[in-house]
Order: sequence, then structure tokens, then C-alpha cells
Amino acid sequence: RFVTKYRFRKKSQQINDQDRLQSHDFSFETSYRQASKSSLNLSLSVIKVDFEGSSNTPVGFEMLEGLKNGQNYIWNINYTRRLDNNVDFIVNYEGRKTGDSRIVHIGRAQVKASF
Repeated sequence: RFVTKYRFRKKSQQINDQDRLQSHDFSFETSYRQASKSSLNLSLSVIKVDFEGSSNTPVGFEMLEGLKNGQNYIWNINYTRRLDNNVDFIVNYEGRKTGDSRIVHIGRAQVKASF
């Protein structure tokens, strides 16, 4: 399965109209499933943010939603493998590159048993 999305957003502060945001979000998702054995999900988002205002204020932080002015990249890989009838092994990797900041990598592993 493949999914492609585009989202355009425009925000402005209603009190004094000093903070303005315009963003273009291009997303791609794909998933592969092997019946009752495993699944692999991949996603990638490229978000172009044009923000005018102060990002160090609560309003600016809320409008940016954790992103930075400029190009932002967010990706995710999730792999699930059924080890037994009631035991699953799950590995998740997330990464993000926001604006001029360094890349952030997050990895998780989990074994889940259902009773």
C-alpha cells in the first residue's frame, strides 16, 4: 500500500496579527504486510515552513508545532514480527531534522505478549 499526501496550512495570531505561518507538507507512506507474520511501515514527511514572528513565545511554539522555520524532515520506520501465537517483537525508529538543528534519532524495541 502506498499513500501520498499534501497539506497546505495558513495560520495567524488573531490578537495583533504579528505572528504568521504558512506551511506545505508533503508526506509519503508505504506499508508491507505478510499475513500473520510481519509488517513493515515507512513514512517520510517534508515540511516547508514560512514563519514570521517570534518562535520563542508560547504562541510561536504552538503555531510551529515543534517545527522550525525552513525545511523540516520527519521519518519513521516500524517493523512488527510475530514470534509465536501470542508474542510480538516490535522495532520502531524515528528521525527528524528541523530547520538548522541537528538530526534527532529515536529507536525503540518492544516484546509484547498477549494473554
